[in-house]
Amino acid sequence: MKQYYQSYSRPQLRLNFGGKMTPVVLALLIANGAMFIVQQFVGRDMTLALGLSIDHFGPWQFITCMFLHGDLGHILFNMFALFILGKDVERSMKSVPFAVLYFTAGVFASLCHLPLAALRGHTDVPLIGASGAVFGVLMAFAYYYPKRQIWFIPARYFVWILIGISMLLLVTDTQQGVAHLAHIGGALWGLAFLRARPWWEKFMITQKQRRAAGEADKYRRKRRRIDELLDKINREGIASLTDEERDFLKKASRDYRN
Repeated sequence: MKQYYQSYSRPQLRLNFGGKMTPVVLALLIANGAMFIVQQFVGRDMTLALGLSIDHFGPWQFITCMFLHGDLGHILFNMFALFILGKDVERSMKSVPFAVLYFTAGVFASLCHLPLAALRGHTDVPLIGASGAVFGVLMAFAYYYPKRQIWFIPARYFVWILIGISMLLLVTDTQQGVAHLAHIGGALWGLAFLRARPWWEKFMITQKQRRAAGEADKYRRKRRRIDELLDKINREGIASLTDEERDFLKKASRDYRN
């Protein structure tokens, strides 16, 4: 992610097209490209409204700032990295979890940046760019394909080299044109997300099983109650039913018809 008013350079990635296009990556590429074109006509007003800053803060900016970029090099790098890495990750994770990873990494990256911006007095400088989210995708790529090479370096090492460089630049880069802490935050969130995902999926499966068991038990109790009332009718006639019992049978009849 990049603060609006300064330029920077980034490490390049080895060309790896990642196979057939996937839906979330395609949507993100189109959305970012369209927003960049709009930016060229609207300019700074759009950046101030949709970029994330303390002085002009709006909660929507945590999302909208991910779709703004400072210059052509900024968007090309981010979209190129998303294009060559994101498709494999999306296929491995499936589309919905991939989208959740992308956006939560971007939001967490922004949350990491804000306190540092306040500490350094950059409260009026909008944070823009998809880099925090892309760093989360990069970490996911290293997680799923640790031995695949990026610029002749295995991905599992490459991502930590970038994090190390970001940590070094966080201390030494006096111009602060790049939100290095956001990059680190996005990558670390990606790792935390992937490590927690099996536990979360297990929890969701357990909850689903509990709900299913609860519904089955509810159905059994309902059937038992219906059988008891039908037996009562057989023994004593329908006039023996109370108003509550009649209402229960009417409701049960409607439920079964539906």
